[in-house]
Amino acid sequence: MNFGKRHQRQSRATGRRFHVGTAVGFFDRLQSSGVWLRIVVTVAAVVLTTLIVDGGRPPFTWRLGYRPQRDVRVMVPEFAQYDEAATLNAREQAANDTPPVFTNKPDELANLHKQVVELAVALNKVAVNKAEKVEEIPKATVADWNLQIPEDYDRLRLLVSDQPKRDFFTTTIRGSFDKLIQQGILSPEELQRAMKALAPRTQAQPQQPRQIVVTRGAGPDRGEVVVDVASVRLDVLKSQDGELFQQLQHLEPKESAERWFALLAPRLVATLTFDPDATSQARESARAGVERVTTPYKKGDILVTQGEPIGPKQLELLRLEYEAYLAPLTAQDRSC
Repeated sequence: MNFGKRHQRQSRATGRRFHVGTAVGFFDRLQSSGVWLRIVVTVAAVVLTTLIVDGGRPPFTWRLGYRPQRDVRVMVPEFAQYDEAATLNAREQAANDTPPVFTNKPDELANLHKQVVELAVALNKVAVNKAEKVEEIPKATVADWNLQIPEDYDRLRLLVSDQPKRDFFTTTIRGSFDKLIQQGILSPEELQRAMKALAPRTQAQPQQPRQIVVTRGAGPDRGEVVVDVASVRLDVLKSQDGELFQQLQHLEPKESAERWFALLAPRLVATLTFDPDATSQARESARAGVERVTTPYKKGDILVTQGEPIGPKQLELLRLEYEAYLAPLTAQDRSC
């Protein structure tokens, strides 16, 4: 079978031809003063740039993969390495530790306080005018408070039967309500809403904050106070564990104080609303307030162990130590 003639392939070397004229022209151009001037200017620019950037400082000789024949220790008094992970964790922890913010609108509490004082005044007025005139208690007051006459009158009047007792009662009540109005009352539902909003996605069960920030008013009149959650929870305040019941226990007789509490507790209402925007701002402020976390290294600390190859982390430490060494040096010191 005939496949025809084969053509031999020329090597690349034999296929290329050297033109003598090209080399001669190149060397002729080198004889030009303009060419040499451009070369000199370029070299000078490179040298000058190197001097400006490096300032004539000694070279950094460490390289990746190099295995030192001895332990490499810190030679400068100290330096620090920025720890990004620790900084992020610290800032996130600061944000998580920031109490959520709630807005307080205590108008209903202020009205309730007013109604309590009016009831005390009405009972006192009847008491000082003899008990048989119990019918003189305004019917609207009896209806509003759902009083059982004369049973409730007999128990309630003991705390307001004369002027000194009434004054002590109203002072105690005012102190309790002033605190409630300032701190507000938090419903379990609103607390749960805040917990869900702040819980990390990886956390199945959100944790209840120990404290919250309560704000009231706006603009220049805006005020805020940090309070314990346990002291403002509606379910706690309605129980005998709450602060209102404890305050009323200072009154005598106790049976009368407990009846007053039984009248007040069902009328307590939540006044606090979770403020997600203010909470986010507070958390961001907390993050921004955390300074960069650094790991300190002091003279004598080992940076690279003998025989260990220098990796990226060790090289970064060596570079930081190198910069710390150069920092206090003058330009003249660096060039020596």
